[in-house]
Amino acid sequence: MPKVSIIIPAYNRLNLLVEAVVSCFVQTTDSIEVLVVDDGSETDLRPALYLAASPYSQKAVLRHVRQPRAGAAAARNRGLREATGEFVQFLDSDDLLHPRKLATQAALLQQEPSLDMVFCLDEWFASCIGDMGLLWNAPDGTPEIDRFPWNDVVWSCNSPLWRRRALERVGQWDTRLTCWQDWEFHMRALSKEIRYAHVPEVLQFIRKHDGERISTGLDGLKREASKLQACRLAGQHLRAQKLLTGYRGDGLATFLLRSAHELVRLNDVAQARTALWTAARRAGSPRIKAAGMVMLAASLVAQARKKSQASALNRAQELVERRAKLPVQKDWWQSIKTVRTDEPVKLIRAIAALRERTGELHS
Repeated sequence: MPKVSIIIPAYNRLNLLVEAVVSCFVQTTDSIEVLVVDDGSETDLRPALYLAASPYSQKAVLRHVRQPRAGAAAARNRGLREATGEFVQFLDSDDLLHPRKLATQAALLQQEPSLDMVFCLDEWFASCIGDMGLLWNAPDGTPEIDRFPWNDVVWSCNSPLWRRRALERVGQWDTRLTCWQDWEFHMRALSKEIRYAHVPEVLQFIRKHDGERISTGLDGLKREASKLQACRLAGQHLRAQKLLTGYRGDGLATFLLRSAHELVRLNDVAQARTALWTAARRAGSPRIKAAGMVMLAASLVAQARKKSQASALNRAQELVERRAKLPVQKDWWQSIKTVRTDEPVKLIRAIAALRERTGELHS
């Protein structure tokens, strides 16, 4: 099997990172390199990483690359520059790969050279695999390019196994985005009409937790600003390829109207206006276009009368919600029961053994 490069952006949370690394080493294929891109962690990750990897020293190559704090997107880009594999797997440092993930998805890429990517099902867990029993999401027969604009994210960042040359066509992760960069990246990939296939098996596990993340420290305004920028970029990608249909535009516009409401709550009327103006331009249906224009007009009138634009936008939002009956974004996350075909016994045992060896990391 061609070599696979697994790229893990990391910032602190060492106790979770070592489990992610072990999930890479228990893969059923040996042709692997694991690249941990340390994004300015406050402690030295290397001793614990090499301790976790020591039982698997003959299995795969572990590489630690450190850079000044720059965010997850920059870390993934650094990993891509360092990677040597023909296939690429991204993995968040708090998540886990099923032992059969790489072999299963790589087999499809090898069988069909025209494929750019193969994605799988993702399962949520809290402290141990199987404790939530819910999927991240699942295909339903609707084209993914029609679902993503509605925030109906079919696959997570870790779900795909990519052919490296396809990633070169998609381009780098956008370092201007502090969050939602994976959604923008996948929207960009879909707009470039990548060819992909789906494996209807749970081969990746997403940890549900409230702990530290690589975006720790972002306030609400920065998150909303990043979401707004990601949505604007997604619209540009679709429009550039003449793929911005009315339905997709309505999904992006609804996303922006919700974001505008949150920006008003955070007292950033200027960015809320930007979101509303962009929503009106992106909307495919007159109803959603009008909703954006009504809210924007309310803000401009309030400004002219030197009254509270935030209050005016809130009242307009209530009117729009009541009269326009905006569609709910089609987000099915955490609502679909798991259809896992087997228990990842090898992974569960490896993590249990790791916790015994490095108990202090989990104290």
